[in-house]
Amino acid sequence: MHRAGLLRLLELAQRRLGGLDARVEIGGADPTDPALITAALPGEMRLVVVFEQAPDGRDELHAQLQELVAGFAATLADSADDAPAADSPANLPRRRLDDALEALRAHVRAECVVIMDTQSPVLWGSSAHGDDEDVDELEELGRALARAEQRGLGIGELLAIASDELAERLAGAGLLAAQVWSLERALQAARAVEAPRGPLALARAVFEVRAAGRAGHDERTASHGSDPGLLSRGFANIYRLVAVFEDDFSELHVESALLHAIPTMEQLLFALPPVDPPPKAGKVMRLPSRK
Repeated sequence: MHRAGLLRLLELAQRRLGGLDARVEIGGADPTDPALITAALPGEMRLVVVFEQAPDGRDELHAQLQELVAGFAATLADSADDAPAADSPANLPRRRLDDALEALRAHVRAECVVIMDTQSPVLWGSSAHGDDEDVDELEELGRALARAEQRGLGIGELLAIASDELAERLAGAGLLAAQVWSLERALQAARAVEAPRGPLALARAVFEVRAAGRAGHDERTASHGSDPGLLSRGFANIYRLVAVFEDDFSELHVESALLHAIPTMEQLLFALPPVDPPPKAGKVMRLPSRK
């Protein structure tokens, strides 16, 4: 079983079901504690989501967990012995692309640089060398962050609010209940990493780039006034090279660097293998041929 895919599944299970924790168990009898929701995994293992007490709507939560596990079926079916090493031929194309994005990030002094498009649920490449993110989830989180920013709560302000005061502050700012829930969990996860702004800034940028694409601004998107700032350039018809910034930046310098890098990024992008895990439709997503 791919370790990265399994860790991503645990993170999503805990976040989507609203549990305190999520873990994998192997062997033994199925737990009977009503504060646990479980789902079977390959290899006689089980995924366990832990709650403080028996949650309401257990049947619905169990169905959500099974649906989530089913979405990771391709990843979970692989054994650890069969999983390619980080530098194996199967992973080299993605690593080359991520390395190139990291070099570009360092050159323009960005917070992160990614490649995305306006429709598919994956990031095609990331300077963070992380797992594939669910771009649809990032967009929804970015929408909540944008609404909070309109009410004077940018990413920096949100991170400064104490956890036990956050829900009240967000609700008082007029955010919807679902957005309060989403931001609470996202901020909790962000505070647990070394650079807490990064995941939040990426979500905010994804929302803005997708919104610009739907408005017909496909070729170029630039923003200085929002938190974070960003500059994106379109290439190969559907893709966006996006640089995200914590501080103000020189559009001339950054755009020149992005335009110079696009031919290399395009070449590396089209060398990628099919994406795993598959998107929500259940099909393996292959990159379209270059036209």
